[in-house]
Amino acid sequence: MEAKFEIEEVLQEFPQQIDGWHLALTRTSWNGRKAVLDLRRWNEDYTRMSKGITLLPAEYELLKGGF
Repeated sequence: MEAKFEIEEVLQEFPQQIDGWHLALTRTSWNGRKAVLDLRRWNEDYTRMSKGITLLPAEYELLKGGF
């Protein structure tokens, strides 16, 4: 079963990799659910993705604050 997704906002794009895929932090709605912060690699037009991670708002704030 293929996941349905809608990228609501691209928050940060990181430099493109040699293979043409780039890392991006997005607000993405998965399967019609409320949008979450999502970090994963995407192809150029955001139609294919790699495995990634979902961040809770508190986790994102910790990362923003540094270590």
